[in-house]
Amino acid sequence: MKGYIGTYTTSRSKGIYSFDWDGNKLSTPELFYPCQDPKYLTSFQGGILAVVKLEGKGGLIYVDAHGNQIAQLVYEESPSCYVGVIQDHIYTVNYHTGVVSCLAWDGNQLTLKHQIRIQDKAGSHHILEVNGYLWVPCLMLDQIVILNFDLYEVGRIDMEKGSGPRHAILVDHYYYICGELSNILYAIDVDTRQVVSREELLVSKKDTKGTAAIAYENGKIYVSTRFSDVISVVSVHEGQMHLEQVVSSMGIHPRDFVLGENSLLVVHKDDDEVAVLKRDQNGHLTKRLAHQKAPEGVCVIWEEKE
Repeated sequence: MKGYIGTYTTSRSKGIYSFDWDGNKLSTPELFYPCQDPKYLTSFQGGILAVVKLEGKGGLIYVDAHGNQIAQLVYEESPSCYVGVIQDHIYTVNYHTGVVSCLAWDGNQLTLKHQIRIQDKAGSHHILEVNGYLWVPCLMLDQIVILNFDLYEVGRIDMEKGSGPRHAILVDHYYYICGELSNILYAIDVDTRQVVSREELLVSKKDTKGTAAIAYENGKIYVSTRFSDVISVVSVHEGQMHLEQVVSSMGIHPRDFVLGENSLLVVHKDDDEVAVLKRDQNGHLTKRLAHQKAPEGVCVIWEEKE
């Protein structure tokens, strides 16, 4: 499987890196496409979309599988922290400015369709379609802002004060969201929009908080905590949760990870470690299978499957 790593380009990194993992051997990540601050990536029509810094401002690039740029667009004050594709449209979310943008690709060029500024310094981090609406967690507001597809606000969900909602996943009728500042995983019933359960993600109160990434497979949710250098494994069923495991991520500052067959691959920003951890038949993380180095990794994705 081919994967791609998005990075901060503050000192060591030169852009987007690519690697291969065949279940046994992890190749040395190599520079795939040079650019500035490609901090989040997503697969799109056989290529990659990346939020980047362009001309000193915020932009989006579209790169094909061979590392050739297809298109780019400068459209906001500073780079967004997230990009995703929902119903054939591209959405980006800006942490610092609180701006959510909707863009389109017509086969020739990228265009900006709609924008909304939720609030300056809202800490907007993510966007996900839920029951026909767009849910945007805002870390600094302790709220999830709900938008329609024209990017008009239609409601808000208040979270615990100091929770810092960051990234989320949808499993059946429940929206599971990690609180970056509380290190608690919350389950929200998408019909009632009420929190139905909460689960601590760290074993010790002395651990430093900072949840960063979340993923789900086969009844298990995985969450990384970047300032404690751990991965938490939580079993979930119909909104109920149980913390089963907290293990070392095998590096410093685990910013993002992806699930593979019987494995979890995690990138670390501070020590450049790319580690592959084994997942056993119970979904638990048991040992490190392989590792390499990639500079300042903050995002990782698999190549889009045809």
